[in-house]
Amino acid sequence: MASADSPLAVLDERQRLAARHPHGPIAVIAGAGTGKTGVLVARVAWLIAAGHARPDQICALTFMNDSAREIAERLARLLGADVAAQITTATSHRLANALLRGYAARFDRGGRYSIWDADQARGALSRALAAQSEQTPPAARVGALARTAAQRLWSPWQAAVSVAEDERAAVSTGLLAYEQAKRASAAFDFDDLLLYAATALESDHALRARLGRRWRHVLLDEVQDTNHAQYRIVSLLAAEHRNLMILGDPDQAICAYRGATSDENFAAFARDFPEHEIITLERNYRSTAAILRAANTVIAANRGRVDKRLWTTGPEGNAIEVEDCDDELDEAQRIAAWARAHLDDGDAPSALCVLVRVNELTAAIEQALMAAGVPVHVAGALGFCGRAEIRDALAALSLVANPRDRLAFGRAAKAAGAGVGETACKALFALADAHPQRTLLEHGAHSALDALRPRQSNAVRELCGGLLDIAEQVQRRPSEVARHVTAGLVASRQPERLQRTVATSRSERARRRANSALERVRELVRLARAYEASAGRPDLGDFVAGLRLTAGDSHDQAEAASVMTVHRAKGLEFEHVWVAGLEEGLFPHGRSVREGAEPEERRLAYVAVTRARRALHASWARGRAGRPREPSRYLADIAGDADAHRLS
Repeated sequence: MASADSPLAVLDERQRLAARHPHGPIAVIAGAGTGKTGVLVARVAWLIAAGHARPDQICALTFMNDSAREIAERLARLLGADVAAQITTATSHRLANALLRGYAARFDRGGRYSIWDADQARGALSRALAAQSEQTPPAARVGALARTAAQRLWSPWQAAVSVAEDERAAVSTGLLAYEQAKRASAAFDFDDLLLYAATALESDHALRARLGRRWRHVLLDEVQDTNHAQYRIVSLLAAEHRNLMILGDPDQAICAYRGATSDENFAAFARDFPEHEIITLERNYRSTAAILRAANTVIAANRGRVDKRLWTTGPEGNAIEVEDCDDELDEAQRIAAWARAHLDDGDAPSALCVLVRVNELTAAIEQALMAAGVPVHVAGALGFCGRAEIRDALAALSLVANPRDRLAFGRAAKAAGAGVGETACKALFALADAHPQRTLLEHGAHSALDALRPRQSNAVRELCGGLLDIAEQVQRRPSEVARHVTAGLVASRQPERLQRTVATSRSERARRRANSALERVRELVRLARAYEASAGRPDLGDFVAGLRLTAGDSHDQAEAASVMTVHRAKGLEFEHVWVAGLEEGLFPHGRSVREGAEPEERRLAYVAVTRARRALHASWARGRAGRPREPSRYLADIAGDADAHRLS
């Protein structure tokens, strides 16, 4: 790097002010397309080049794994791979997981704990509630309260107090049953990672001081998407040195459904760091002036927002086009014709995106695009880790990494076809309750299991014995992750079953599906090899945790037109965007309006508009699903006035 200022050469004046902020807290309020990620990367590079921090003294956190990857890749290009590798670049969940690996025993989990994804957590909660002798509220109700409690750093008792008095006892029972289920399996769910990391930092001054000395500069991207626990973690890390930069856009706060507390986070930052500076970025480098004019008009109606207005020195661009459709089929046909015309004009399929407010609208659009010969990808379709064969494989590997995980044992036993049914599982779990000093796999050889039918007891011993052998190998040679993954797959019998289907099935479709599943299982081994080659200290539990923490978070932008909800489009951009279903009750969503969340619906509209670079279409249908509809209140704002003044 030639000089401390060279990372700043491509920045404009406002961006440069933010990137060169040397010490102390700063909030960067960055409108859509204003180069926020570039500012973060340039600041990290400048801190190192100017001698304010070593690479290993910088921690940059963001909300999504894709964003963390992008930041890491940009830093590697700018600073070189060796320097960039020393910078901590991660999501809050990954940072919390790394912290808890050496701290989990204080929360009744060992270092070899499991991470349950959302589906696993729901299943474990349902089973925990079903086992209660007392009547408990529905699992969805208890699960929502458990998530709220973790995100707001509440205890189960504090969460119970938040409900009606006549419901508190039952809610408290349900929350405690779920907590006991997680502790019995030495497992955390995603929200627990943040809860316990924040709790550890709150309660342990020595830990807080040690990490504060390690990371002298902390940067939190997409602060509007974080919840209270995530903000609390970074504020504690920066409490002593005060070098905290938060970056985000309150106008893009669209994750309240995930527990994000945008307004609270900005207010907490102002309270915790009263000496902070604020820099607002408004110059947009993404979209045409016509698109920005629509975005500014849409969001201006929200009250109490930070005053900012996107502008550009770029071209005016085409006026926003609005389609008045007869029904959802007419709308889908018009979208397909639009996409086909762009492909015929030479645009790549990946330049096109159709945005909707709710998933229910995607089916008709996908079918019309396919019929028109347009390659299409519907975001949110089942990803790699959502496939049954990968979930089965991860259950076996989770059990090897954490031989106390009861949820993993149940799935691994069922997947292996080992004859280990509900009765055998209950007997094994009872042994684990009576003798918690030993793991589930160690109990597989216990004489008490002789009371089961011979087929069951033999199946338990075989399954537990095979996985226990691998677990012991993991203990002896923890860094040989790919070898352990291969052994775990063999023990699960999954490759054997799939190969048998490929070889013997009379159904061509079944053979193709088994072949695809077998290829995904092989991909799991390839991922393990890649992880082993790149990780500083390879560990099977860390590999499995990494897959859990990234599942469902990647946006596939292959050579296909994208169809996705506006929530999924956050952080993405496309040359041509079509926003469909702009109708009252749909966008804005009727329930959100009834519940007083219309400002967030308007922010969703703002996000939708600002995904477009060159051109924007919008549509509504006079009838949908056989019912009459009215145009959305946002349509007039988006369509605007073609003769309005140009932005400059």
